[in-house]
Parts: sequence; C-alpha cells; structure tokens
Amino acid sequence: MYKFSLFFLILFGLTSQKNHAQLPLDMEQYAKDLYKSLETASNDSLRATIYFNLVTYWTPKDSLKTFEYLEKGYKMAHNNLYLKGLYHAKKGYYYYSKGNLEESKKHYLTADSFLNKISGSQESYKTQSDIWNNIAVIHQIEDEDEKFVEITLNKAIPFAEKAKDNSRLATLNISLGIGFMNLEQYEKAIVYLLNAEKLLLSQENQNHRLISMYNRIAESYVIMNQTDEAKNYIDKAREILKNNPDSDQKSIFYLIEGLYFQKNNQFNSALNSYNKALTFTAGPNKTYHIYEININKVALLLELKRFNEALQLGLLLEKDPFTNEVDTNKASVYKHISGAYKGLGKTENAYDYLKKYSDLNIEIHDQDFKEQINDLELKYDVARKEKELLLAKRSEEEAQFNLKNSKLITALALAGIVILLLITLITFNYYRNNKRRLLQNEIIHQQKIKEKSTEAKLAVKNAILESEEQERQRIAQDLHDSMGGMLANIRMSISQENTQNSSELLQKIDKSIVEMRRISRNLMPETLKNLGLEIALKELCESMSQKQFHIQFEAFDLSENIPFKIQLSLYRIVQESISNVIKYAQAGNVIVQISQHQNTINLTIEDDGIGFDTTKVDYGLGIKNIKNRTALINGTVEILSEKGKGTTINVECYV
Repeated sequence: MYKFSLFFLILFGLTSQKNHAQLPLDMEQYAKDLYKSLETASNDSLRATIYFNLVTYWTPKDSLKTFEYLEKGYKMAHNNLYLKGLYHAKKGYYYYSKGNLEESKKHYLTADSFLNKISGSQESYKTQSDIWNNIAVIHQIEDEDEKFVEITLNKAIPFAEKAKDNSRLATLNISLGIGFMNLEQYEKAIVYLLNAEKLLLSQENQNHRLISMYNRIAESYVIMNQTDEAKNYIDKAREILKNNPDSDQKSIFYLIEGLYFQKNNQFNSALNSYNKALTFTAGPNKTYHIYEININKVALLLELKRFNEALQLGLLLEKDPFTNEVDTNKASVYKHISGAYKGLGKTENAYDYLKKYSDLNIEIHDQDFKEQINDLELKYDVARKEKELLLAKRSEEEAQFNLKNSKLITALALAGIVILLLITLITFNYYRNNKRRLLQNEIIHQQKIKEKSTEAKLAVKNAILESEEQERQRIAQDLHDSMGGMLANIRMSISQENTQNSSELLQKIDKSIVEMRRISRNLMPETLKNLGLEIALKELCESMSQKQFHIQFEAFDLSENIPFKIQLSLYRIVQESISNVIKYAQAGNVIVQISQHQNTINLTIEDDGIGFDTTKVDYGLGIKNIKNRTALINGTVEILSEKGKGTTINVECYV
C-alpha cells in the first residue's frame, strides 16, 4: 500500500448550536444559513461563534475573507475562554490548509491551553477532541504514524467520550482505521472502521461520515485481496452518492473503485475510474487526492504496458513535493519510473532508478527485489562491456567476480552503518525522552503547588464572604424582628395621642421604619431569596435611582435554575458597583444589563461618569470585593475606563 496522509481534517463549529466533525455535504447552503443566523444573533458570543464558522467556509476560497471573519469573531469574544480557544483553533485550520504545519500546530496548542481552563463544558470537550485529532493528522502527514495513533487514542477519543459525542467517536474511529492502514495493519484498521459504522448507523444524517468510512473499509479489503467484501462496501458508498452527488468523498470513491477493478484485472475500467476521480478532487486536501490517484494510475499504466504514459506521469510525480514528504512515496515513484524505463528497453536508466529505490529500502530488501537488481545489473554490465567481451572472455569473468565481491562488501558495510545509526538513534531518543519526561514532571509539580496555593486563597476569601453574608443576615433579622417591632409599638402609642407634637413624631418614626427596612433589605434582600435574581436586581436598581441619577436595568433569557450562591454574588457585585458610581463617578446615568446564553452569564454595569486611568489608580475595597466575588464563582471580570468617558465593568461566569 502507498502511504498517504488522512484525507480530511476535522473542522470546528459548523453550526451555531453544535459542532460537526466533518464538512456538511452542501457547503453553499451551510454558508447561507450562517449569514441568516447572523442577522438574528442576539449577543456578541453568538455572533462570534457564527463568524468563526464562516472561517471554515471561506478558508479554501478567500484568505482575505477568512482573516476578516477571524478578527470580527475575536473582537466579540471579549473574555470568553471558549471563544478565544475557538479563534486559535480556526487559525490552526487556516494554516493547515495553506501547508504551514508548524504554524498550524502552534495555534492548535494555544487553543487547547485556553480550553483547558474550562471544566465540565461539552462544547469545550468537543473542540478539544477536534484539536487533538488535527494535531494527530499533522504528525501523520510528517510520517509519524505511531504518534498519530497515540494522540488519537490518548487525547482525541477521551475528549470525545467526555463530550458524549458519538458522531465524533465515529469519525475518530475512522481516523484510527486510516492510521492503521498506513501502518499496514489492515485487519486492525477494519475493526476500528466497523466500530465507526455501528456508531453512525445508530444516528440520523450521517451520510457524510458513512461514505468516508465505507471508502476506507473497501480500500482495506482490496489490499487484503478480499474483493467480495470490498465490493459490498463499494456498493454501499455508491448508494449514498446517488442521493449526494456533490459529496467531497466522490473523488475518493472513484479511487477505491479503480483499485478494486485493478485488483480484478479490469484494467480499462480501473483507468476510467481513476480519471473520474481526478475530475472530482476538491477541498483543502485536493493536492493529496490528486497525488494518491496519480500514483495508483502510474502503476496501472505499467500493467497496461503503456510505458511512455507511465514514464511521463512518473517523472511528473518525482517533482511533486508530496513525493519528498514520505520516503515510501518516493521509493514507489522510483520503482515505477524504473519499470517504465525497463519496459521501454532503456536498461541503464532503469538501473539508475532501481538503485535509488534500493537505497531507500535497504532495510527491507526481499529476495525478489535482489533478483531484480542482479538481473538489471547483469544487463547493464553486458551492454557496457560488450566490446570487452569480444576481446577477452576471461577478463569479463574476472570483472564479474570482482563486481560481486564488491557488492557483498558494500552491502555488509552499509548494513553495519545502518545498525550503528539505529543504535545511536535509539540511545539519543532514550536520553532526550527521559530528559523531557523529567522536565514535564517538574513543571506539573510546580503547577500543582500553584493551584493548591490559589485554592487555599480562594477558600479563605470564600469563608470571609460567607461570614459577612451570615452576619448581614443576622443583623437584618435582628433589625426586622427587634427594632421593627419596637418602632411599631412606639408608633402605636404615639398615634393614640392627638397632638401637634405626636403628628411630627409619627412622621419621623415612619421615616425611621422606612430607613430601617431599606438597611435590612440591603443587608439581606428577601426578594432575591423569594422571587429570583432578575426581580431582585430590578428592585435594587429602582431603589438606588434618584432624581438626578437614573439607573436603567435590562435582563435577557435568565434561567430560573441559577444556583443561589451565584445569584447572591451577582447581586452583591451590582450593589457594590452602583455604590461606587454614586460615591466617585459623578454620573447621571447607569445601565445594568444581564443576559444568559446556554451556560454562560454576562453582566455589564456601565456609567457616563468622569472615568479614571486604570493604569494609575489604586483599586479600593469595593473593586477588590467585586473581583473576589467573581473569582469565587469561577468567573472573570474586566474593568474598562478612561478619563471623561465613563466606566464599564464586564463580568462573565459559567452556570
């Protein structure tokens, strides 16, 4: 089998609701749906997700459009860790499509570092599964098939299992199947491919994955000479193509069909299939498809004894950059060119290319190959020394004897050098891996120490805030039960006296009762406990509004199932923020906006006050309390301000 890279790279976030592991069959309709969704998107997070999905559509079409939507999505990501990770993942896909594998891998790893900070998010797990699948593909392209299998098994699949995403598990099983095919372990490859079939048949709308999987099962059976089984899966793939004529798997299907015909000695049908495959190549892996089709086609042309065509195609493949990516590909091209020259009777050229093939396969020579070398060398020597044979038969025999001895010595020397190089390489790899392992263990140890320190600090802050809330609740209860009752009794006693002084006292006592209730409500808002966050925040904003100080409150899509701890923290953050505005901002208007999208809550408090320079000011207790409360609910806080331009506080947390 010829060794090739995977024919697809998992893409990211193909809809605004969920991710898919491969391109949809109708990309144009997919793009139209995205633009339509963009018109009705209700918040920045949703718009950023749609922009990133448009990157997937535009990457193979237009680099300028690709970067335009990348930057638009990044601006709307704000402090959302998932969207920042998605931004780098999309950049990794773009650089992969342009052949810049190092830059691609760098952005994928950056994306993974952002997503590792999120726990319990299925969307995050899905994207991390995709990222590690793509990194594995890059290793496979770099001729590191064992690394590809290792990463897929230990990284990509565990994240897909955490996400409980059978579609991705099916796609990753297909990937593993292709990986084992490249390792020439076809029976094991079929096991993983059949696992994928079970997962896909249990779901709806999986034709784009089924046809990819059927193509690879058929290819494995063809290579194993089990043509009846191969035909069964070729027929299954053909049925899907009838209903999906624009599938990006069409080219691969005709390639596999050509291999099947070629294995059954139906050479003309095979050539027809290969030519069809070339007409349907498309997508970011188009160049890989063309290369694979042509390398099979040149072998077929040799079978048909069309040596001139085989030679021209072989020489074209020799210049192809993908020939030099993988040594086995290069060896195959050399072998085909040698066969073409041999068929044309150009023995000297045939020998040169077979010698190149020999040098690349020095560790895996078999007896048949040695016999071909000896046969071509003999013909070459006879042609070169024809005149010498006419003069002296003995001198030719001596030359043959010396040549054979020289070959033997050369072969033994080369074998010794190869063995020495292997030993050196194994020793070096062991030392390097051991050093890397020790360094990684030290980094992990320091990270654990840092995490424990951070957890301890958070625990102390949490304990302090909980103590404060308990004390607030106790004082509020005492005010309500004790002072409230006392003031009510005093009022009742005074109201029984009908004097001018008693009327004034009643007004003062009524004001005291109102103030006492306001203080009690601030200490522990009963509305929050009884009616929920949205109504409590609305009441808070109304109560803190004044004649020259207006507070506008807006809430969108808040769930009723937000944990009370998070509700209380968000309430206190708003309360603290408005208090700071009243004390320092000299503002006339404040906007408080809170919204929820899936498991993400965004809170914004914006004023039109005097603002301040965030690089020079020392934050007081109020800001520190806001940051501490945000940290305790695993959220992030961003404070934006300039002199004369007001202040904005953005808080984001996950439910």
